[in-house]
Amino acid sequence: MGMRPGDKDIEQEIREGEKLHETAHRALCVEAVTKWNAAMERGANRHKPGWSPMISVAIAARFYVLDVWCPGCRQMKQVDLRTLDRHPQTTLDGLIPALSCQSCQPSPPLAQLVRLTQYEWESPNKPAYTPKRGLW
Repeated sequence: MGMRPGDKDIEQEIREGEKLHETAHRALCVEAVTKWNAAMERGANRHKPGWSPMISVAIAARFYVLDVWCPGCRQMKQVDLRTLDRHPQTTLDGLIPALSCQSCQPSPPLAQLVRLTQYEWESPNKPAYTPKRGLW
């Protein structure tokens, strides 16, 4: 008779399988966010929404912060996706109406998504990124 694996061996294999799955899932999410950021950098999705990652994909990739541009007052702001009360499967494009600038009331222009980042700015007045031409 062959040896049967013990419960600890099975639990170890399950943990290793879960870790492998989590690593592969995160890699796919990072790839999706990187492609979207590159498309935004080229201006591909700037004026007509194409595709955008879901909130859950950005968070799984650990790109928690969304840079948003207001063409009205020409201000850049950041939104921490972890703080939003939205369904995780909401796409970033789906956030645009809610992200419209409150300073540009009563008729704010639609917010423009710029990119996803892993970190917040060092200070509220010092953006780490300046949008390229074509955003305003």
